[in-house]
Amino acid sequence: MSYLLKFNLIQSGSITAAAMIASGAFQVKNGQIILSGSGDVIIALTIFFAAFLVKFLTPKLGSYTVLLLPLIVAVVAGGVGQFMLPYTKMVTGAVGQTIGTLTNFQPLVMGMLMGIAFAALIVSPIFSVGIAMTIGVEGIASGGANLGITACAFTLAIMSSKVNGFGTTIAHFIGTPKIQMANMLKNPRLFLPVCGYCWISWCNL
Repeated sequence: MSYLLKFNLIQSGSITAAAMIASGAFQVKNGQIILSGSGDVIIALTIFFAAFLVKFLTPKLGSYTVLLLPLIVAVVAGGVGQFMLPYTKMVTGAVGQTIGTLTNFQPLVMGMLMGIAFAALIVSPIFSVGIAMTIGVEGIASGGANLGITACAFTLAIMSSKVNGFGTTIAHFIGTPKIQMANMLKNPRLFLPVCGYCWISWCNL
């Protein structure tokens, strides 16, 4: 995002600080600030708000940008994220529990459903690795999840190859298919071919 919006180091660092605060990774216990894990995995709204603040404040702060921008963005955007944290934790908790129940199915069905679930997660604002670590995905479930993410990357890369350049197409593999998140959320019907290809890929194993 910083590259696309042409943010400099100070601007990117301000957004990063806001995201860290909003995620709940920093906790104050007994008068000490403790870094605890990666925090909550849904911070896309906070990052969007922080980026908006950076764009809005940078021309107004002038020579005081270096001093004030990180503080304002971290406090304001991070504070909003902290306020929303209990609600985002409810969402991620529900997603984690739902995906966790898929591991109770018999292997063939479980692998297919895990693939579809993680194919959807990888192009959503939710951090798929965080969900996988939370519920302890392993074995066949892990294979199904990885197959789903791979199938998602190939499907989106092939579908968008006619309108994207070679670099963007390859970025689905060496980067992440999450670069299509905006398109997926704007056109939810795109989930159908992605999930369908995940199902076909698993059945052909």
